[in-house]
Amino acid sequence: MLYAKTAAPPEIAPLYIGTYDINIVVNHWPDNIEQNGGVIEIWNGDFSIKLSDIIVYRTEYKEELEKDVQDVFICSIEYDSSTNILRVENELGRVYFIDLATIASA
Repeated sequence: MLYAKTAAPPEIAPLYIGTYDINIVVNHWPDNIEQNGGVIEIWNGDFSIKLSDIIVYRTEYKEELEKDVQDVFICSIEYDSSTNILRVENELGRVYFIDLATIASA
């Protein structure tokens, strides 16, 4: 197995949208999601009830490398209130759009 050091993931503050909080998941795996990075959680306004986990993108891990050096983290999120679209960008520069209207609990 090859070993390498990796930089810490960027710290991103939760995004507050109306009565919802959007939280970037880093360094823990909610509800059996077996990847680190690429996941956001939607919470109610005081973080007492988790409403949804959203896998924004999947990371395919290679067995010959340590898993943590292959993690790809979200580096920015932005919300467009006119379209109800969440824009998510990862460390590789890939951009994803999530229509929050399509998420039943949001």
